[in-house]
Amino acid sequence: MEKHYTGYVVDYSFNRNVLNVEILLWLYGKTGNSTLLKMAVDSYRDYNAVEENRIPEVHDEFACLDKAARGAHGVSYNEYSKLGAILFMYTGDASYLQNSINAYAKVDKYHMLLDGLHTSYEEMFDNSGVMRGHETCNVTDFSWSQYYMYAATKNTDYLEKAEKCVFNAGLGSISKDFRALQYFSSVNQFVMTNKSGYDGCGPTGPSTVVQYCPRPGTPCCAGNVNRFMPNYIMNMWRREEDGIYLSLYGESTVAFDEGKIEEKTAFPYENRISLKIECKKPFDLFIRLPKWAEKAVFNEEVISTQNGGYKKISVVGDTQIEIDFVALPKINVKENYAYVTKGMLLYSFVVPCDIQKSGDLEFPVYNIEPNGIWNYGISSDAALCEKDGKIIVDAVRVKNWEVLRLKTIVRRKGDGSVGWGKEGDYSYTPDIPDNIESDGKVTSIALVPYADTMARISAFPLVK
Repeated sequence: MEKHYTGYVVDYSFNRNVLNVEILLWLYGKTGNSTLLKMAVDSYRDYNAVEENRIPEVHDEFACLDKAARGAHGVSYNEYSKLGAILFMYTGDASYLQNSINAYAKVDKYHMLLDGLHTSYEEMFDNSGVMRGHETCNVTDFSWSQYYMYAATKNTDYLEKAEKCVFNAGLGSISKDFRALQYFSSVNQFVMTNKSGYDGCGPTGPSTVVQYCPRPGTPCCAGNVNRFMPNYIMNMWRREEDGIYLSLYGESTVAFDEGKIEEKTAFPYENRISLKIECKKPFDLFIRLPKWAEKAVFNEEVISTQNGGYKKISVVGDTQIEIDFVALPKINVKENYAYVTKGMLLYSFVVPCDIQKSGDLEFPVYNIEPNGIWNYGISSDAALCEKDGKIIVDAVRVKNWEVLRLKTIVRRKGDGSVGWGKEGDYSYTPDIPDNIESDGKVTSIALVPYADTMARISAFPLVK
């Protein structure tokens, strides 16, 4: 790799070539070859200095603007926006880091969706309404970038963003055997066929982009869907100069010179963690305190999680640590809809559907359409409780909220102008109606973690 980068003359400042900066810096860290560091710094500088080099809305000047990145290529946005954080780690220049902080503050403000990932239909859109979706590639690219952001800032908020993205958006965009995936995935979806395409401008006619299948739209998503969980595991435990860090939770065992730790947990479906520690010599253990929890209980000691960060435990011998991150289910309100969360998990109603599999049954193509009642709304003060891993919430039926059926599709371009039309009968998951009316009859429905769903309602019309 060193010979590759130093032996050939390539302009790494042009367009997506600048993304080689991440590899150049990693390779510099392995080899100590200062030529690689200079190449990375120069390429990043020249990319930003020459307007023709830049990817639209993906550069430092735009990152500093309080303006949504509508039209920016989502994958490129993530791959580029972390570079400043990585450059900071290798150079110590804080101005690099600030560019990355600005870029992801913009994502939080203008583009973030309920399931922990930002809008992205290749290009990014704003996060208005509930029918915005995201490209599965960005589950990996966004969470990968957040690990770098944490490494550079030590701000555990970035770990929580990666965690929420992986366990909601990531697992919600695949079949649970990892044999089918969506190109574009949404928090509300239950019409997913090769005739129900959807993008940032609305219905698009015949398309596999929202269908669960082995290769929906582009092959890059099928490659990326295999990365986000291993990347999560890689970042669970860390060894640093001052001790051992448990940064992300999951059943695991880690061994090191000072001893061994066995972590038992059903996270993220339960927030209880048991650590069995075998200690050969004393060490400090740091356990992340998630802000999504109301509080943490360590062996009956109550700890505030309000400020995030870590709980330090000095380990001097074999011990057992029992941790309970207390999280309560709650109803959240945004615009004209409501959604239910517990901790960092989003909860959803599983829409009763007719599911047909076709093609290679080892890696099938799914056709999913509703065959039961799904049009429920909830109020901001609806009664809710937990039972058997589900959240039970009071709901009412919403009138005039029906499957969207169209005979002629006109695909709209990003600027709103008319593109091309296709004749045929198409159906789509509907948006929440403008005038929300209910039948007033209260019934209880069960919600499950978003990751356990394919056909789902996660954002409910807000009823009075």
